[in-house]
Amino acid sequence: MKNERSLAIGMAYVGVGVYPGTGVPAAAFEQITDIHEGSVVFNFAELTPTKIMIEGTDEPRWIVNRKGDVSSIEFAIPSPTVNDMIMFCGGTKTGEKWEEPNIAPSINMSVKMSTEPFEGKYTEYVIVNGSVSARISQAPTKTASELLLVKISKQIAVAADGTLKTPFTREVKDVVATPVTAVTINGTPKVGTALSAVPTPTQATGTYQWMKKTGSETPVDIAGATNQVYIPTSGDTGAKILVKFIASGSYSGTVTSTESAVVVA
Repeated sequence: MKNERSLAIGMAYVGVGVYPGTGVPAAAFEQITDIHEGSVVFNFAELTPTKIMIEGTDEPRWIVNRKGDVSSIEFAIPSPTVNDMIMFCGGTKTGEKWEEPNIAPSINMSVKMSTEPFEGKYTEYVIVNGSVSARISQAPTKTASELLLVKISKQIAVAADGTLKTPFTREVKDVVATPVTAVTINGTPKVGTALSAVPTPTQATGTYQWMKKTGSETPVDIAGATNQVYIPTSGDTGAKILVKFIASGSYSGTVTSTESAVVVA
């Protein structure tokens, strides 16, 4: 039976997880919610033929294909947070100041990408063991934001017994909406301290809306607070924080967290 062609178009999801070092991808992925439009690039290595020639002939006796450059994927994050910088560049933070490490760190991650659903199917790409490097690649201007360019280069994937596993997979999948059952808030509700929203399941794709509630009032949306991470401001002091998650792609449902404790200065 002939397989139907599935149209892979648009990037709906980019997620990373810590590579466990066992030849298989990370068990859980954290979605990178803000990817600069059109910045996802596949740099898969082109095979370089090595020709073995025989005297007296014009054609090669054998051709052996070898990989040239390392295969990698790239994407850019506009106006990265301190946590983005630490995740992909290493280093430390003091408040909202990122401090670059003196020695470039070795960061190994699994990365998963999936396309927009089309006619009930989507395409998923997974690099099992990727070496991460990142840099600020664009300065902010009046018409463009600062960009953090992240490059994840494919490495071999080795099981605990030394067996080589596949380093990369590409799979066409049926869209099966998985219900999202909850969203919780991690972190201390304090001005200047990051709060992060964690949906269940953690790899669910969707959008976020942070809200605050003062006294017995109905929670109201916080303007512009639509990322997975929210940092309370002085205007939130005395209020309780909530977050709403609206699932999309291969996930379904809308869930709202319980109220946090009161935000303190």
